[in-house]
Amino acid sequence: MSASVTFSGAMGGRSNKARIIVPPEAVAELGAGDEPQVDVDVNGYRYRSQIRFQHGVHFVSHTVPMRKESGLAIGDAITVTLTVVP
Repeated sequence: MSASVTFSGAMGGRSNKARIIVPPEAVAELGAGDEPQVDVDVNGYRYRSQIRFQHGVHFVSHTVPMRKESGLAIGDAITVTLTVVP
């Protein structure tokens, strides 16, 4: 079974660059390194992505088309489940 972690927060970013900030403790709990491939479930909207690490922050991108499909906007409250892709 693949490792997964669930956390809550707010959709981050600005203009066309939305991102989900992944807390350091969530990355550690996944136990798959700094930038693993993950299945993302954010408020029921699912997609595959990769955790990125930039400027001291772990995050998952959430593109403009994804925001339109999911109905999520920057600043919205979110619940996120990340599952490491085997």
